[in-house]
Amino acid sequence: MLNETWSDQYRRMQRSRERLLSDLNGSDSAVARDSLYRFYQDVFHLLDWICADPSTAHLKSEVRQMSDDSPALRVCADVANGTKHLHLDRTSRVTGKRQGHAEVVSQNATAHVPRINAVGSAFPGSVVPNAKAEVGSVHHSWFVRVNGTDRDAVELAEQAVADWDTWLDSKGLAL
Repeated sequence: MLNETWSDQYRRMQRSRERLLSDLNGSDSAVARDSLYRFYQDVFHLLDWICADPSTAHLKSEVRQMSDDSPALRVCADVANGTKHLHLDRTSRVTGKRQGHAEVVSQNATAHVPRINAVGSAFPGSVVPNAKAEVGSVHHSWFVRVNGTDRDAVELAEQAVADWDTWLDSKGLAL
């Protein structure tokens, strides 16, 4: 793959994170959801890249153990596999069973409607100068159901990155 290494996948994960955070406030719900799924996939795939890279393959058992110990990374694995296969028929990384996978269960879009500040006029039909409209916005959020509890998907994403950063730093691999 173009002579890439695990660190290229790490940087790809970081770019996905930035895109997700940017798309949180975009107007297109589908694009924002795509960014969420892509990010979860990139987080999950970093494990495979570390295991496959000759420079870090010796850490295979340690990185697998770390990903098993991280609740956020286990959630990312379930969501990534769920978005890849539509329905999971394998063991959940969260529950350890063939059912009860972590999954995205809701998407919310909060619209902030712009307010128009205008100066009234006593003369009908006259143009009012300096009328300004504030800019409206949309904010997207999602919840992931984990063992029956709904968790904020972006908070889980941030925790997953923090878990990767802590582990990489502990192995002298921090970028």
